Amino acid sequence: MFNSREFGWSDVDIALQGKLLTKAVAVEHTESQEVKKLRGKGVKAFGIKSGNIDVKGKIEMYKSDFDVLLAQTGNKGVSGLKDLTLTVAYSNEAGDLAVNTIIGIVVTEIGQGVKQGDMEIIIPLPFEALDIKYA
Repeated sequence: MFNSREFGWSDVDIALQGKLLTKAVAVEHTESQEVKKLRGKGVKAFGIKSGNIDVKGKIEMYKSDFDVLLAQTGNKGVSGLKDLTLTVAYSNEAGDLAVNTIIGIVVTEIGQGVKQGDMEIIIPLPFEALDIKYA
């Protein structure tokens, strides 16, 4: 069946450790693989060799959701934000569903800042992870 409806922000549910993040404002994740071109005589490569795979990303959320997350992980700061599971589920009105589960997340940095005129505080949480499961 043809469906021209693409996923939008309102079609995304984000859960960290099973808790729905209702105040998340952004999520991104990438899976990359090291590659090396194999070269011999001539100027063009004759093959490409694949190597290690890396997973990284970032979640951005309002400070109130971040404070709840910190409390759930023992208020240990960045050292408590490890071995986390992030689920990003995309579902639309047509019934399409795609789920990305990022496992083994370790948050690498916590940054907070606010300045005059800000109407909200958004906390970015960059992370490294072990794997992504696509369903």
